[in-house]
Amino acid sequence: MDLKQLEYFVTVINEGTISSAARKLNLSQPPLSAQMKSLEQEIGSQLFFRGPRQIELTEAGRILYERSKDILDLSSRTLQELSDYREGKSGVLRIGIVSSAHDLMAQRAFRPFHEQFPEIRFELYENDTYRVIEQLQSKVLDLAIVRTPFQSDNLTCYTLVKEHLLAVGNKKYFSSDISYNTKHTLSTDRKIATAEPDPNVTISLKELAEHPLIVYHRWLPVLDQHFETLKLQPNYLCINHDSRTGTAWAKAGMGIAILPASAAESLTSKNIIKKVITDPVITSDICILHHPDGYLSKIGTSFLIHMMNYFGISH
Repeated sequence: MDLKQLEYFVTVINEGTISSAARKLNLSQPPLSAQMKSLEQEIGSQLFFRGPRQIELTEAGRILYERSKDILDLSSRTLQELSDYREGKSGVLRIGIVSSAHDLMAQRAFRPFHEQFPEIRFELYENDTYRVIEQLQSKVLDLAIVRTPFQSDNLTCYTLVKEHLLAVGNKKYFSSDISYNTKHTLSTDRKIATAEPDPNVTISLKELAEHPLIVYHRWLPVLDQHFETLKLQPNYLCINHDSRTGTAWAKAGMGIAILPASAAESLTSKNIIKKVITDPVITSDICILHHPDGYLSKIGTSFLIHMMNYFGISH
């Protein structure tokens, strides 16, 4: 099989019919059908059935479809990287990022880089930390921006910012309506302020244990350890895989979401209270990762240097 066959196959599956794929590829239908037949013969398995409305993949077809997308993406990326090497100031930067870091990075890191390099385009792969790291290890991405905790033994990691974890919810859950101001999440030196907060804007884990909690799944081991040390039994109403779920449920008044400060910044309702978690204080780091053995384009290198300079990291 060759790249052209894989491109034809992926197009057929995406379009749903041979005829539609042929039009998209600017081919007549018989040659495209012949290519698909040849591919099936080479693999030794039927790849799809022609359903009443559209094509349906077999198990072998599903495997080939997923792998083909990766192969074609890597092929496209290789050609782009060769072009980047020649140009250095234009092209595509592929970054994996978790949703809880996106607002902070877009406002205070991506924008100044874009102003400096307006011809560079961004392809953002938004997923959870595990999946983003997996894509970086597979060298599908140039860089990854993720949150702790995570395992990254074979990756180069730089901590960009630290911030408090907050308890965020409707004011009915809190004894005081004085709220932590997330607008000063970044101080003037661009470091997250993690100094001891005003006691009026704090809440202890002991107090939190009395309320329904909305928790991101990767923080469960950390929280469970602290609750166990304090001999407390938490009430986990919702365990989720995306910080946006936490903000949505907190806004709906269903419980108290545990969120990093920057992820809670978009919640501005007067009915929403934000408290810094104390006893103990728990922080979350935003980190940028790259694969030490992977090719990092000039664009990727420029962005990494920009991030390190912006957040005051020596290099």
